[in-house]
Amino acid sequence: FQDSFLIPFVQKAAWRYMQFEPELYPVADYKFHTSSSLGIIAREYEVTQLVQLLQTMSPDTPMYPKLVMSIIDNMNLSNREELIATLEQANQPNPEAQQAEQAAQQAQLAFQQSQTNALNGQAQESQARAQKLAVEAGAIPQELEIDRIKAATTNLKAGDADDKEFAKRLKISEQLLKEREVAVKEGNVANQTSVQPQTATPQPTQGLQ
Repeated sequence: FQDSFLIPFVQKAAWRYMQFEPELYPVADYKFHTSSSLGIIAREYEVTQLVQLLQTMSPDTPMYPKLVMSIIDNMNLSNREELIATLEQANQPNPEAQQAEQAAQQAQLAFQQSQTNALNGQAQESQARAQKLAVEAGAIPQELEIDRIKAATTNLKAGDADDKEFAKRLKISEQLLKEREVAVKEGNVANQTSVQPQTATPQPTQGLQ
């Protein structure tokens, strides 16, 4: 009420007195300070509430400087405008601090990108090794089949005895083939487990002081 109505009204009234009666009211740049009993009580109550609210906040919060400025603005001080100007100047961001923060953010982003590239490289290497193992595993059964046929047909001649020997060798070779296939599968599982990509633990970067 005082700042929006009473003080502007007094200023305009003073200007009119200085305009029409300059002998009684010399022309000058006057600053008026108005107060009333109700206004003083209201300001004291408002300042008390703001101070209590200020005590619940940390100085690092964004609202802290604004509350301090509101408290000073509601106080009847002769140098109130000077204090408010000083607070506004102190709240201006520091260019050096902003540059340091930006440099720290860029360093953090660069570190994260390098970690991502390293993980992608490990994943591609592991995938290539897995494909190689799959190709090798696919070629092994064919080699085993060839070995089985060779073992079953070596040094055999025509006749019933050799036919029985061939059937016997064939059964033995089939059993050996199954055992070798099981061993190959177990070896492939162990190799695939050992080539799983290991997740690199990002190391924290130190911000610029």
